[in-house]
Amino acid sequence: MVRVTDRHLAEDITSETFLRAFGAMARYAPTGADVGAWFITIARNLIIDHFRSSRVRREVLIGDARAQDTVTAPSAEDQALEMIRHEPLRSALAALPAHHRKTILLQYWAGWPNERIAREMDGRTTGAVKALRRRAFLHLRTSLRREAMAK
Repeated sequence: MVRVTDRHLAEDITSETFLRAFGAMARYAPTGADVGAWFITIARNLIIDHFRSSRVRREVLIGDARAQDTVTAPSAEDQALEMIRHEPLRSALAALPAHHRKTILLQYWAGWPNERIAREMDGRTTGAVKALRRRAFLHLRTSLRREAMAK
């Protein structure tokens, strides 16, 4: 039966079906029909009962209460600390050659796929874009390590 899309609910109904069948085993009278049909009838009735239940219709799950607190803006102090924390990366990105910087920005900030970046960058191949991005990251890593060593 594909009447329940929630896997956990399907597992609960399956368990309950076997429990009810086991509990009613003494009352079961074989009529020549397949015993599987009896199990399916029990499961179908459980599904119907579940969806008729007013509890299911009224139950609304909400996320964690902490997720609701994200409406407030960060304080000026938090914003300043965040800018300071990202300053080495900004400096390293600014120091990259233009085609390296453009590749990284289009991939990670704009979310463009390699094919679109290749078209944007004078019709390069996707392999060339990947190689360019790799060289850009190597250059970034070297710059950031040099900055960290200087501190």
